[in-house]
Amino acid sequence: MKAYLNAYFTSLILLALSSALPLFLLFLSGEYTSLDRIAEKQRAGENNSIYGSALYADSFFYKKYLIASGSENIMALGSSRVMQFRDHMFTVPFINAGGAMNSIQEGNRFIEEVFKHRPPPKLILLGVDFWWFNAAYDNPFRKSHLIEGKRVPRPQHIKRAINLFMNDKFRIDSLSSQWSSDKLNFGVYGLSNTGFGGDGSYYYSALIENFNPHSGFTPILSDVREGRGRLKFNDSVNKSHLSRFLSLVERLKEYGSNVIIFMPPLPSNVASEIRTGGG
Repeated sequence: MKAYLNAYFTSLILLALSSALPLFLLFLSGEYTSLDRIAEKQRAGENNSIYGSALYADSFFYKKYLIASGSENIMALGSSRVMQFRDHMFTVPFINAGGAMNSIQEGNRFIEEVFKHRPPPKLILLGVDFWWFNAAYDNPFRKSHLIEGKRVPRPQHIKRAINLFMNDKFRIDSLSSQWSSDKLNFGVYGLSNTGFGGDGSYYYSALIENFNPHSGFTPILSDVREGRGRLKFNDSVNKSHLSRFLSLVERLKEYGSNVIIFMPPLPSNVASEIRTGGG
C-alpha cells in the first residue's frame, strides 16, 4: 500500500510539474502581461519592444491602449492590410491602428473608445477592404473584440505551449537571450521579433526568416476560386454597410480629422483571379 501511495503521489507531482512548466515559460515570455502595461512600456520607448502573442487575438484592445494614451498627428486605421505604415515614413508623429478595424462596426466602436481619451489626429489614413460592402458577406464584429478577456493561465494554454515547442516556435534560447540583452519583447511571437512595434506597425520577422505557408498567396487564391468567407461571390453592394461607412467618415470629420480613404492593393495574382471571376 505504501509503495502504491508513493507512486501515486509521485505521479501527481510529475503531472503538476509538467503542467506548470509550460505555463511558467509562457509567463516569462510576457504572454500574461497586461495590455495596458505593454502599451505603457512601448510608449516609453524602452528598447523598441515588440508585442506578439501566441495565445490572444486581441489587436482591438491592444491598439486601444496603445493609441488612447498618445497625441500623434497622423493615424492609419483599418485591418491588418494597413499595418506596414511605420513612423519613420512620416515627418510628424504617426501611430498605426491597423488591426483595430476589421469591419465597419469595429471601426465605429474603436474611434468611440479611443477618442474619448485623446484628441483626434489631424489626418487619418483610412484603409478600406472591399469585402466590407459585399452584400453576401455579413461583415461580423469579431468576438475577441467585444470583451477584453483576462490574461491568466488556462488549461488549454498548456497544450498550446507544447505545440509551439514541438513546432520550434517557442524556443528556450530566444527566451534566455532576451533576458541577457537590452531588449524586452512580449509574447511568444515577440521573442522572435514578430508582432507590433511601438508605433503600432507589424513586423513579420518569423515569416521572412522561416518557411512561409502563405507564399504565393495560395490560401487566398483558394478562397477566391471557391467563393469562401469574405470573398464570397457577389456583384452587388450592401447599401446598409455603405451608409454606415459614410456615416463613420462624417463622424471622423466632425471630430476635426481630415480623412484620406484608400484601398490597399492586392497581390497581382489575387487581383487577376478576382477579375476572371474566380474560375
